[in-house]
Amino acid sequence: NDEAKARMIGTSAQAVKAAYPELVTEIDGILTVDYAKLSIIALAAIDDLQKQINELKEKLNNIEK
Repeated sequence: NDEAKARMIGTSAQAVKAAYPELVTEIDGILTVDYAKLSIIALAAIDDLQKQINELKEKLNNIEK
């Protein structure tokens, strides 16, 4: 069927479960990811990375002066 052929985008529930087991549930033997909660974690990680980038840029600017 067309749905089976459709390209799927996602992440491995097993990988998510290893880091954030509270975001994974098992229904009838199938692991599912709570993507709404995962997106909150991803946004927080992006924010942390942006802070690190800004700090490194500042250090680099101070070195170049």
